[in-house]
Amino acid sequence: MSCFDVVSEEMTMFLGSLDLSLDVKRRVQIPSSWRSACGSSKFALVKWRPDLAQKPCVMGMMPSLLYDLVRKMNERPFSDAEAERVRRSLSREAALVELDGAGRLTLPVNLMKASGLEPRSKLVVVGMFDRFQIWNQEDYSAVSEEDDAAYPEAIKLF
Repeated sequence: MSCFDVVSEEMTMFLGSLDLSLDVKRRVQIPSSWRSACGSSKFALVKWRPDLAQKPCVMGMMPSLLYDLVRKMNERPFSDAEAERVRRSLSREAALVELDGAGRLTLPVNLMKASGLEPRSKLVVVGMFDRFQIWNQEDYSAVSEEDDAAYPEAIKLF
């Protein structure tokens, strides 16, 4: 089950997960409940791989959240080599996309390939409160098992 609710004017919440497929034209359906509450048909997509032990996924978010991330990166000096690596890595496989009339996102070829996805792939779309991830179904299964195992310790951070 999934839902997509506007909690306040500043925050949109992506909740739940869905099993979907990427069609032959690289499109993934965004559920109408997610679209209607969003108030926008534009999304920012980036390749996301914070842990090299895991395969990458596509991270989707409202463009304003990507702008917040860029502002944080811009707080680092231009001479900071690590910040430059992050800027290059994130922007190289990133895109601003718009939903088509049927509510589908088209994944750019470079982002699809960088995230290990192919046309006709079985996907899992996972809400992560203020963002969502698009995973190859097999890769997500492995990550989900790791998440479940780490959860008891990780929740203590909050």
